[in-house]
Amino acid sequence: MLADKCGRLALCDWTSSRHFGPHLSALSTERHHRITPLLSRTAAELSEYFDGQRRAFDIPLADASTPFMAKVRSALLTIPYGEQTTYKMLAALAGMPAGVRAVARGVALNPLSIIVPCHRVVGSDHSLTGYAGGLSVKEALLNLEAANRL
Repeated sequence: MLADKCGRLALCDWTSSRHFGPHLSALSTERHHRITPLLSRTAAELSEYFDGQRRAFDIPLADASTPFMAKVRSALLTIPYGEQTTYKMLAALAGMPAGVRAVARGVALNPLSIIVPCHRVVGSDHSLTGYAGGLSVKEALLNLEAANRL
């Protein structure tokens, strides 16, 4: 599911996700059912990503919902394609080394799956942990990136 809010991507999520009611209600119904140039471009870039031809996205993003979420998003965007980091390392990157649980919750609430690569965050023992699309999808995304790394 994709949503455009004033020419910026506000949602890129699995249709089964239960976390994003507030994001959806904030978007106008008209925009949410209309295919905009931004949504077409996002779909094209996602297709390139799944074909192994895109490693980063060039899509304007809607502002994060809070300053905290902006820090989490910024930290997520630093994780290179094909690499992984732990929640602890991500918390440090976000400038909140003592806030691992809060950062993990922020990752779980990321409304821009794949575009903002929350799938690249793993447990401290490098095990796969929660993902809105399901652990099998997270594993498939990590495998896709590993197979297409330069």
